[in-house]
Amino acid sequence: MPLRDIPACPKADVTERSRPQLKIGVVVDSAVIAEWTLELLQTIERSDIGEITLIIAATEQGAEGPRRGAAGRRRLMYRLYERLDALMFSDRTRRMAATPLTTAFPAARVVHLPAAAGASDSDPGGTLSLALRSEHLDVLLQLCSWIVPRHLRDLSRYGVWALEFGSHFAHERGPLFFWEVHNDHHTSPITLRILAGERRADRVLYRCEAATDPISPARNRTRAAQRAAYHLIQRLRDIREGAGVYLDLFAAGDAAACRHRPPPFPANGRVVEHLRRVALRALPRIADRYLYGEHWYIAYRRGRCGDLLMGDPGDFRVLHPPPGRSFMDPFLFEHDSHLYLFFEDLKVSEGKGAISYVLMRRDGTTTAPHVALNRPYHVSYPCVFSWQGTAYLIPETSSQRTIELYRADRFPDRWSLEKILMEDIAASDATVLDHAGRLWLFVNVAVNHATFVDELFVFWANSPTDTWQPHPLNPVVADARSARPAGRIFMLDGELYRPGQDCSRRYGGGIVFSRIERLSETEYREVEVGRFDRDRGSGNVGAHSYTCAGGYEAVDGRTRRFGRGA
Repeated sequence: MPLRDIPACPKADVTERSRPQLKIGVVVDSAVIAEWTLELLQTIERSDIGEITLIIAATEQGAEGPRRGAAGRRRLMYRLYERLDALMFSDRTRRMAATPLTTAFPAARVVHLPAAAGASDSDPGGTLSLALRSEHLDVLLQLCSWIVPRHLRDLSRYGVWALEFGSHFAHERGPLFFWEVHNDHHTSPITLRILAGERRADRVLYRCEAATDPISPARNRTRAAQRAAYHLIQRLRDIREGAGVYLDLFAAGDAAACRHRPPPFPANGRVVEHLRRVALRALPRIADRYLYGEHWYIAYRRGRCGDLLMGDPGDFRVLHPPPGRSFMDPFLFEHDSHLYLFFEDLKVSEGKGAISYVLMRRDGTTTAPHVALNRPYHVSYPCVFSWQGTAYLIPETSSQRTIELYRADRFPDRWSLEKILMEDIAASDATVLDHAGRLWLFVNVAVNHATFVDELFVFWANSPTDTWQPHPLNPVVADARSARPAGRIFMLDGELYRPGQDCSRRYGGGIVFSRIERLSETEYREVEVGRFDRDRGSGNVGAHSYTCAGGYEAVDGRTRRFGRGA
C-alpha cells in the first residue's frame, strides 16, 4: 500500500530525519493479524515517522477465531462469500490472508493478555499496565474488539488512538462493511479518534463519510484501510512536528461513539438474501455500462447568484452540444465588459475533453462554441479567475497527476502554462477563492489510491504563483455527499457559499450548497443550506456544477440515451 504525501506541504529531509521516531504500540485481538492490519502497520514503519515497538494480543487464536461447531456452520456461507468477494473485487486477492505477529514485526515486543482481558475494563494481573509503563509509548493504536481501560489510556504520551470502520471499532473479527452494503447505506463513516483518558478529552482526529461501494464489502475494506493509513501517518507526522499542540486544533469527540462489540456475523440465510440484493443492484449498473450513454448539456438563465439555491425554478435556456460530444462544468467569467461561459467540451468517442467557451450576448443568446484550451491530455473543470488584472485558468488535469496554472496571453482563446502548482497528486476540480487578503484553493484529493469524491482539501497562498500552504485541518470536509467542488464559491448577502457535488450514490448525483461560516489559516467550518437535485420533469437525471456572474447563472445536467454514444 504505497503512501503519497500531499504536495505543497514539503518536509525538510534533514529536519525529519533528525527527529526521533515515535514509539508506537498496537493492541489486536490475536497473535495472527489480517492482511489489511498488516499493511496498515507496515506503512507506519515505512514512513520513518514511527516504529512498532509493542504489540499486545488479547489471545493466541487465529484472527478469525474458532471455526468448528454450530457457530462455524452458521458462518459457513459468509466465509465462502467473503473469499469470493475478496477474489473478485479487492485490489489484492490476498486481502483476507493472515500473518503471525512475530513474523511481521520481529523487533517488536509481543505481549499476550489473558483471554478475559478484552471482556471488560479489568486488567488481569496488571499485564497491560506493566507492558505500557515499560515501553514509554508515544501512541497506542487500538485495533481490537474491546476497549483499552480508561485508567490506562494516559500511559502513552499522546493517548490511545482508535480506528472505527462503520459504527464499530476496526479490528480482526467481525464482518467489516457487510451490513453497510447489505442495508444499502449511501455512506459509511471512517473515524480516527483519541479515546478519553483520566487527563485528556476524547478528540476526533479524522472522520469521513465515505461513499459506500454498493456491491462489495471487500472493496470498502480496501479503500477504508488505504484512507486510514494515509491519515494516520499524516496525524502522526503532525504531532511529532507540533509536539502535541497540533491536537488542540481538533474538536472534542461526538457523543455517538461506536459500539464496543463487533458487528454480528450474518447467518447462512442472511448471506443468501444479501446475494440477491447485490445482484439486483448490479444488474442495472451493468445495463447502464453496456447499453446506455450519458449526454451532458448546460442550462443558463438571467438571475443573481444564489437564485437556484433559493429555490427559484425560473426558465433556463439550454446550450446543446453537437452529436458525440458533451458540455459540462460551466464557469461564467466577466472580462472587459463582456461575459463568457467556459466549459468542458468532451468528445465521447475519444474520452478526452478540451476547454471551450461561448460569448453571452445581451439578448440572452450565445455565440457558437470556440476552443479556449486543448492539450494532448484530458482537461476539464475550467476554473477561470482574475488576479491583479490578469486572467488565469486552472483546469482539471488529474490524468497527469498535476494541478496546472495557465495565464491568458490573449483572452479568451490563447493560454500559456504559467506554473505547475502541484505534482504527483490525484486532484480534481480545483477552485480558487480570493478572500480576506489570501487566495484559497479548494480541491478534491484522492489520497493513497482512494476515490475522488470523499475529501476536500484547502490550500492558501499570497499569489497564484506562490507556494500553496496546506490547511492544518485537511481534509476540511470529508463527506461524499458534499466534498467535491461543484463550481466557483460565491457571495450572497455578505456570506460565502460553496457548491459541492453529492457523489454518495453516483457521480453527478446533485449539487449541495454550503455556507462557509469559518475560513482562516487554522479554522474551517461550513453548513449545508440547500441543494439542487435532478429534475425528472425535464428528463434531467443529475447535475454536478453551478456558476454565476454578470447577471446570469448556469448549471449542467445529464440525460441517458440508449446506445453508447452521447
